[in-house]
Amino acid sequence: MSRRRRRDEETSQGTWLNTYADLVTLLMCFFVLLFSMSTIDNRKFKKMLMSFASSNVIIEDLASDGGVLPDDVGIFEGGYTREEEERFEQISEELKQFVEENNLQGNVSVYKEYEGVLIRFDDSILFDKGSAQLKGNALKILMDMAGLLHSYERVIRVEGHTDNDPINTAVYPSNWELSTARAVNVVKYLISQVPEEIRIRPEFMQAAGYGEYYPLVENTTEENKTKNRRIEIVILKNK
Repeated sequence: MSRRRRRDEETSQGTWLNTYADLVTLLMCFFVLLFSMSTIDNRKFKKMLMSFASSNVIIEDLASDGGVLPDDVGIFEGGYTREEEERFEQISEELKQFVEENNLQGNVSVYKEYEGVLIRFDDSILFDKGSAQLKGNALKILMDMAGLLHSYERVIRVEGHTDNDPINTAVYPSNWELSTARAVNVVKYLISQVPEEIRIRPEFMQAAGYGEYYPLVENTTEENKTKNRRIEIVILKNK
């Protein structure tokens, strides 16, 4: 009798894990359905799938260890540790404070996102329209921010975005070249032109040009096009 009771208890202890895995799968299907009925941002969609994939890895690892789920495994979506999540809460608050102290609220925004903290600059505060040359005021803003960025010791990706107005000049044959040149010039400034003690190590920097292909809003009005012309600096979490 005691042997049978032990087998029943072992079976019941493992059953909840199967139920939990089924629930995660159903939730994934639900969110995929929601995404299919809306306009899909490819990058955000990929992030969501990565989140579910990471959850499944954790479940499988726990199952292989006997199906025991600790109260606090210390891992968040995408494989980020609790310590890293808390650090990025702090980074987000520091950058928001920087924006407020420098009266940049109208042109610079800070967002805490899945993969890190995103700093969004309206292009007009950094560049003249159709140009990739950093403006004088832009140099001061980046100079003042460089100390914070340097202190984080994280990989930083600079992204250039444009509206869908075509450009065809000898320097920039298309929006691809313009957006990439803008991102590269921001990177070059942060790694070589700020004071040496706050320069960001080149191996920590990435530059990407997305042209008009990741708009925040539809390019149907001049106001919307202004929103889409932007530079985004993304401070990436460590996995």
